[in-house]
Amino acid sequence: MKLALVLLCLCCRITVSAQARLMERIFTVTPRENMTASLVQDDYRSYLRARREARDRFIWHTWQINTGPRAGGFTGGTFGRLLEEFDSENSVNNSLAFYFPTAKIEDNAFFVGLPGLGRNPFWEESPPTNFVEVRYFRIAPGKESAFEGILATTREAYIKGRQPRNYAVYRLYNGGPQTIFILWVPLEKLSDMQYPDRGPTAVLDFFINSQDVAPIIQSTHSELLRYRADLSYTPSV
Repeated sequence: MKLALVLLCLCCRITVSAQARLMERIFTVTPRENMTASLVQDDYRSYLRARREARDRFIWHTWQINTGPRAGGFTGGTFGRLLEEFDSENSVNNSLAFYFPTAKIEDNAFFVGLPGLGRNPFWEESPPTNFVEVRYFRIAPGKESAFEGILATTREAYIKGRQPRNYAVYRLYNGGPQTIFILWVPLEKLSDMQYPDRGPTAVLDFFINSQDVAPIIQSTHSELLRYRADLSYTPSV
């Protein structure tokens, strides 16, 4: 009995730890009125210098937003972290507005990865692809489980395809008044968006369009991101 309890506790600790490592911090900066993407980019370089000077120990990837309502902005993120790791973040991570006077700060929040709703999701140790297709969903309060059901149905159908791609699903954990889900689809080249094999967003759209989702999904928008290695940050060894 004692051995069984020990093994049960150990399994619980492993499960909790595995879930905890799926935390991500994502933020987006977009040009303020009368500002340009080049000015925001200059702010971004100053922000990276501040990270280096503070000896930030996190890896931060950065993508430029090429399409969608926030085109001209940048999305930055650190992936696969323990939630408690963020307790020791330095002031650079918590004072984004100071480093981006020409930009609006958006999506500055913590998200939890939902590996059971994606396929081989992107974590920090995975090398970033050249592009990413992103779909944001704002979900009505209390309808989160219903939307996760749609995502689960999508995954089940999609992975049976001929050449299923890897993709990740994130859910807002902290940093906003309303639940946001993110569908994150890495792409090596732009031609991958033609969906010869019906990509995950196309399959998701099929299930969304086949039912009345108005009570569930309040709004959605898509973006195409281009990876910016020159605006990404890796700690010095």
